Amino acid sequence: MMNATVLTKKLLWWLCAGVISIAVAGNATAGTFSISPLRIELDRKHNIGVLTLHNEEDAPLLIQAQIVDWSQDNNEDIARVVSKDLLVTPTVIQVAPNSDQIVRVALRHVENSESELHYRLILSEVPQPKSEKFTGLSVALRMSIPIFIAPANKVQPDLVWNAKWQTDGSLKIEAFNQGKAHLQVTDFEILFADADKLHVNPARYVLPGSHVSWVVKPVASIDHHAALTIHGFSDQGEFRVAVSNVDAQ
Repeated sequence: MMNATVLTKKLLWWLCAGVISIAVAGNATAGTFSISPLRIELDRKHNIGVLTLHNEEDAPLLIQAQIVDWSQDNNEDIARVVSKDLLVTPTVIQVAPNSDQIVRVALRHVENSESELHYRLILSEVPQPKSEKFTGLSVALRMSIPIFIAPANKVQPDLVWNAKWQTDGSLKIEAFNQGKAHLQVTDFEILFADADKLHVNPARYVLPGSHVSWVVKPVASIDHHAALTIHGFSDQGEFRVAVSNVDAQ
């Protein structure tokens, strides 16, 4: 079972897909489950979220649920402590083969915050005992679901974009969120003055007061002093930003 006191490891399993599966060379076992919806949004009036966990296997699944505080530091997503602000039920989820199980997340403590609060629901497969004849690799799966708690007053994200050329010729794009709500950047293109462009992935959340970055490697002919435009999409729609403060090495 997972330690229910403190988590200090970085959560590197931020998964945006609705279905998780793992294929490993050789003999391996791993469950396959999906969950819907892929994030939870709560507020004072709507303080309970309902998710459906679906077992896509012919064998039963045992899943442990845990809610952790979520923050961003140095371009990394971090889970530091188990949160007491929210309640998940059940905490140990037994899902019959090819069946569904309802999971509820409830807001138990309402903080008078001017900014959006953010957490993660971690769903971890508990490996089942194997027979003595089993010699393969057993793989436990984890899924991480974002949880956002909106304050009483409506808030919005406010991203400031910067670009900085690195000594190796790569370009670092940074997004600083000066607002009080998150923004999920799903994908974007960097448009250069000479009509060249680069598509950038993967998707990233940018939490309030935090920043994230992407590093890309354009072609060598790009003018490092020229302004550029970022055109992309987010969970709040399409956006286009002109970046004039390009820092050239």
